[in-house]
Amino acid sequence: MHKALAMGAALFGLVLLPPMAAIAAELPPVSTASGQLQGALSQDGSTASWKGIPYAAPPVGALRWREPQPVSAWQGVRPATQFGAGCMQKEVTGPRLPWTLEYLHTGSMSEDCLTLNAWAPAGGSKLPVIVFFHGGGFTEGSGSIPVYDGENISHQGVVFVTVNYRLGVFGLLAHPALSAESGSSGNYALYDQIAALRWIKENVAALGGDPGNVTIMGQSAGAQAVMVLNASPLAKGLYQRAIMDSAPGTTITNYPARPTEMVGLPRAEAEKIGADWAHDAGFNDLAALRSASAADINRLSVDKQPIRGPVIDGRLLPDRVSAIYLRHAQNDVPILAGTNRDERGSEKDYGSWGVDQLRQYGARSYPLQTDVFNALYGASSDDEAHEVQRTLMRDERRFGLAWLANMRASTGDSPNYLYFFNRPTPWPQYPQYGAFHSSELPYVFGNQARLDRPWTSLDTELSKAMSAYWVNFARTGNPNGDGLPAWDAFNGTNQRLLELGPETRMVEVIAPNKAVLLAEKQF
Repeated sequence: MHKALAMGAALFGLVLLPPMAAIAAELPPVSTASGQLQGALSQDGSTASWKGIPYAAPPVGALRWREPQPVSAWQGVRPATQFGAGCMQKEVTGPRLPWTLEYLHTGSMSEDCLTLNAWAPAGGSKLPVIVFFHGGGFTEGSGSIPVYDGENISHQGVVFVTVNYRLGVFGLLAHPALSAESGSSGNYALYDQIAALRWIKENVAALGGDPGNVTIMGQSAGAQAVMVLNASPLAKGLYQRAIMDSAPGTTITNYPARPTEMVGLPRAEAEKIGADWAHDAGFNDLAALRSASAADINRLSVDKQPIRGPVIDGRLLPDRVSAIYLRHAQNDVPILAGTNRDERGSEKDYGSWGVDQLRQYGARSYPLQTDVFNALYGASSDDEAHEVQRTLMRDERRFGLAWLANMRASTGDSPNYLYFFNRPTPWPQYPQYGAFHSSELPYVFGNQARLDRPWTSLDTELSKAMSAYWVNFARTGNPNGDGLPAWDAFNGTNQRLLELGPETRMVEVIAPNKAVLLAEKQF
């Protein structure tokens, strides 16, 4: 490269890339606000994809623990055919059953990780957009995980986008020095997601999408992120619908003592936790935190994450957002949300309680209605208690799902569509995992072929139906469509959800007598 040209580019903050002739061009380049991108076509030519697109500046050096900054413009055509690095996280050394490697991030990782990936029908325009935020407890995962691949779901006429966002201490650290510097701290992972949505609003038309028809979708921690974005004024107008798979509030067995943690920790408490971690890790000031290597920060935090979720920081989550979250909802949009039959299937105690443990749980969790608990969830033998425990866990999740939907219905006008995924993954070697946490995603995304499982025609047809429901919802805000069993909206007079499994049908969320009992633990 000519020396003067390189020097001029540096002065203007431009990133110089190889000339267009040096890039294998299967698609015409597309123009974004930062420069041109070269994507790729699928083998059959039906799908265009763009991978590793930077949506914000690398959050390194002085930008570590700051809100994401705009991308520097580049000259030439930037290749967009390879995934970017995942954000800093614990290295995957093998499967963590029930999650085989297809569910885990196994690629490279870097602090420079704020990229997104998009799949779209080749030549499409003004298509609905689905933006997927991965799960992983805010500590792991990426947009390049195999079961999240967007090619198959894009065949249904959508632009599908996956997003990397900062994880662990890099994405969540609150600290008094950080708050003094910028007015608040924590929530960098959520600010990244908002930056990605702003990038999409500005640029997705070039990829064939409609910037006025965006659905945000998250699973597990990604669903919690969707819940937070739905309560944040900063996300208002950046999307029109929301999907929450394994939605927050569906696991009231794990509700904290203080309901504020359903939304996030109070900032002062989060700052103390962060300051204590930094002190224990040997970082005495902000300069030391910022000058440490990403590898050292990761090593010192990956097994002892100081903060594991959002913070009520007064900006992204305003102080006035209540503990029950949707009492002051900012963004009233249609929501599709649900839970799986065996969300706790990976936990060692799932289905292991005996008669005594059931009774102890009832006395501890339902002290005002212990007799009712024992009548509804009692067992005469330990073998019977194992299945009763599973039923209890499912009922509590379903009740929590309905409770949140009722909260939304009481504060907004948009419809809610609830589901219960009831199809165990066919897996002869590990039948105990059932319909485990995240096992619905290969069905929704049409990616069963990426997993070595003995799928049946039932699984194939269920996958087609689920993909259609999710895409219909993204297109119109209503999941119903030709050839699909009717899915009624959940409301005060219709307390039902769609069961997806061997039978796809509307069913009661929870029996009324159980609802009266389970409400005690909720409140």
